[in-house]
Amino acid sequence: MKPKTLREHFIELQTEVRSLRKVVWAFILVNLANMGVQVL
Repeated sequence: MKPKTLREHFIELQTEVRSLRKVVWAFILVNLANMGVQVL
């Protein structure tokens, strides 16, 4: 196995950050939906 280049590490990191952001957004949306239901 050859060591990864910095570029490859960076691309992997970006992909992880992107999926993490999706999870965070889903979490926020669920919380907002729950609050909306409680208000109504």
